[in-house]
Amino acid sequence: MKPTRTFRITGQEHEVPGIEALLRAEGFDFAPLALHPKARILHEEPFALGRSLAARLGLIYIQDISSMVPPLVLAPHPGDVVLDLCASPGSKTGMLAEAVGLWGMVVANEPNPRRLATLRANMRQIGAVEVVTTSFARFPRLPSAQGFPRILVDAPCSGWGTAHKHPEVLRLWRDDKTQTLESLQRALLARAAEILAPGGVLVYSTCTTNDRENEAQISWAHDALGLIPQAPPIIPGITVESTQLGCVRVVDRRGQGFFVAMLRKNGPPAPAWTSPEQGGRPVNAAFPDAATCWDAFTLVPRHKVWDLAPKLALLLSADIAWRGLEIGRHGKNIAWNLGCRRLESLVQAPLWEVDDPRILSRLLAGESFRDTGNDGRVKIFFHQVFVGWATRRAGRLMWVNR
Repeated sequence: MKPTRTFRITGQEHEVPGIEALLRAEGFDFAPLALHPKARILHEEPFALGRSLAARLGLIYIQDISSMVPPLVLAPHPGDVVLDLCASPGSKTGMLAEAVGLWGMVVANEPNPRRLATLRANMRQIGAVEVVTTSFARFPRLPSAQGFPRILVDAPCSGWGTAHKHPEVLRLWRDDKTQTLESLQRALLARAAEILAPGGVLVYSTCTTNDRENEAQISWAHDALGLIPQAPPIIPGITVESTQLGCVRVVDRRGQGFFVAMLRKNGPPAPAWTSPEQGGRPVNAAFPDAATCWDAFTLVPRHKVWDLAPKLALLLSADIAWRGLEIGRHGKNIAWNLGCRRLESLVQAPLWEVDDPRILSRLLAGESFRDTGNDGRVKIFFHQVFVGWATRRAGRLMWVNR
């Protein structure tokens, strides 16, 4: 049986119809999924979805339906600062970024350098300006007692729940070979418990069906760490079964096997991180020559263009290295990173509307088109969705995304 393919639309709300039109113009057919307003299930796939224009342009993210459940259970509020402790490749990170919104922040941690590069590339592809990345095998203790109000621990595991797609996991991780994983999972839970704010919520998830990596770890977290299991919220449109307090298994045949548990740290609820005035320098103070751009800030709020270090300093000590999404370089003027779709509104440029996906494909393949007008940058749109940049020179238009 061919595995079910699901994906999320990563564009803004007003872009959803145009992104769906782009997919359908290439022959894809799909239907909405109840668990998330931008989740879709594929019905027709004329060629690999990953080669579609929507995927190549960062307008969709291919993601198993079961993998969407942990961020929905964690359910951060707009403005929250969230830690994704084991973040790569970033499917759940992207969902968390969308949930916290432009005034929130996701600290996405990935210790493996190669996987960290993948995480950063994926966040850049979808324009996740809400995400900063760190790389710690053991996330440092925080200088403040405040902690993160919400933490996701999508732990490394034996992957037995993916055996229908990757049967080799049953050979690589036999029942008697998972002890190292179980020890790592407990270490991750212990550190997460330390840096979780009092009253904060921790969601632990795996893609395995191994009891010792799942329910047994939650029992241990309760007994050894004092974390309190909580009944996860009901997620519409997906089949789960409760196994013990705080624990559910995704048993939906459209997705892989997944385990999700919700825990709370004892104490009063953590204060909400809703104020954008908790640190940073506005762009027109840090870079006075950028003041003329101020009115263009419609998709990227001020504190995202600010120096983020003071805001993060409320949680992280000065010697904890982190990196945000590069939005541009400051020299004589600010040169915005045109590879980030979310910065489109900051640059004044003429528009070029495309209504045929074949033209987009040819542009991405390096073909130039005859076009009149002044030399310079041009914004490319498909059905009112900004898809990227071209440069016009000597009457020819050519794709450029840097």
